[in-house]
Amino acid sequence: MKICVMGSSHLGSLKLGWDEVRDQFPDLTLDFFGSTGGTMRHLRVRGSRLVPDNADLADNLAFTSGGMRDIDVSAYQAVILYGLVLRMPRLRRGISRAVLQQTIRDSVDKSVTAKLAARVRKVTQGRIWVGPSPMPVALGDQFEAGVFHDYDTLLTEVGRALGGVDVTMLAQPPATLGPDLRTRAQFGVGSVRLLSEPGDRVRAHPDEEVNHMNAQFGRLWLLQNLPVVLGGDGVAHG
Repeated sequence: MKICVMGSSHLGSLKLGWDEVRDQFPDLTLDFFGSTGGTMRHLRVRGSRLVPDNADLADNLAFTSGGMRDIDVSAYQAVILYGLVLRMPRLRRGISRAVLQQTIRDSVDKSVTAKLAARVRKVTQGRIWVGPSPMPVALGDQFEAGVFHDYDTLLTEVGRALGGVDVTMLAQPPATLGPDLRTRAQFGVGSVRLLSEPGDRVRAHPDEEVNHMNAQFGRLWLLQNLPVVLGGDGVAHG
């Protein structure tokens, strides 16, 4: 089975994690296509392909995929969209359901995920899987007091807010989350930049980085979610 994984800079942890777990999935091929920030919004539909409308994005796709400068979606049995400015808000219990849903809709509207999912749907009827950006790191595991809405509730609402495109959500592993829905510090240590060459002295993020995760995180994310994708399970929305 071949899976296309498209993402933003958060794709870095999954690429590193795949290096550690690929031997556990001998019949699976993952091709990664990524670019930083919101630049994946510049992919355009052309036949069965998603084609970048500028050279910088084409270069980034080639760097992350091992040479492919556009994406032939028809070559894959499943598509995973990961990160892509889809941020999960941390919301305390006690707010109204209307406020919760509006906050999540606002977050989804600002993302690249909804736009890219609609374009992917134009070129495939296959399953589209969506993983939001990881929750930010709690440096030093200094967690906030209070009771927060659980991750699964928020994930379900994000899936609903994605609206008219039929997608299935993929969750951040529970073991990586602290009680205030921030990521535990050990999963941010040693994260690297998506578009740096191995050995590049600027490859690592600074120690105070809170948004990007490491290979350990990517490993757990893949071990949890690849069996879900292969089994076709999950919570569908659309």
